Amino acid sequence: AELWNKDYKNVIEHCNKALGVAKPNEKAIFQIKQAKAYELLEDDAPAKTVLEELLKNDPANKEAKELLDNITSRSYKNAVSASYLNVAFSNPGNAPWHYSYLEYKRNFKKCPVLARVNYANTAGQDGYQVEADAYPKLGKGTYAYLNGGYSSSNDLFPGLRAGADVYQKLVRGFEMSLGARYLHYSTEDVVIYTIYAGKYYKNLWFAYRPFAVAKDGDVFFSHTGTIRKYFSNPENYISLNLIYGATPYTTASFIDINKVNSQRIGIDFQYKIAKSFLIKPMFSYEYEEYFPRLFRNRFYSQLILIKRF
Repeated sequence: AELWNKDYKNVIEHCNKALGVAKPNEKAIFQIKQAKAYELLEDDAPAKTVLEELLKNDPANKEAKELLDNITSRSYKNAVSASYLNVAFSNPGNAPWHYSYLEYKRNFKKCPVLARVNYANTAGQDGYQVEADAYPKLGKGTYAYLNGGYSSSNDLFPGLRAGADVYQKLVRGFEMSLGARYLHYSTEDVVIYTIYAGKYYKNLWFAYRPFAVAKDGDVFFSHTGTIRKYFSNPENYISLNLIYGATPYTTASFIDINKVNSQRIGIDFQYKIAKSFLIKPMFSYEYEEYFPRLFRNRFYSQLILIKRF
């Protein structure tokens, strides 16, 4: 009950008392709970000590192995990611669009930082963009998202982009954020305002994020919703994504900014195929109003590969 109530220090104290009187075949129950409490307090060293002791006596304990694997994964300071996204069209058809990126992430203690190079090939044009993200911790349960980018390939990418969000963890698994995005194109500036509300419940995550896009003196709204199920290893999950409205969800090309409306449904997976290697495919379908009362189908296919070290 204390573990679910996030009273982790009492969990550790009570497990210590229990381990002093428990029979040998009962100790694993309390060691697992104690290790989880240490992990959730981000105190990895004693968590690893508890799990390693458990595995000496019970080498086949699956839950202990998975928990130790998760803690070991957090110790990686660096990650390199590569992505390819294909956007295909039908009724009417169009040549596919191609997007890719190469990304490097460094986990500093209080501020993970990412640097990324994006490439696009759409409508017979090529373009590049450089971006950087940072996630500074501002206090207990509070962190920020900061983004900046530059491109000389106007229209394929915004010439300048910037973004910021402030996230706050709340009680009972709730969290929320408030933020904005700025996109500068050769012919106009676009400002996007957004809020986010999320809820964790057992192995599920529910998220809702609306957007308000201000351009040409008008404001357009869109909505995104996500339901995600985590498996025994929290790095393995499957998500259902639902999007309604005119805000670009995956890309930020000038063409996407000027679409009228769309409805989109998609799924994505993340699966750890080795201790330091993750694979993340995504598939989605969009019914797009690309011009008033003119519609077409879009199909998105993406693959992301992540290597940590």
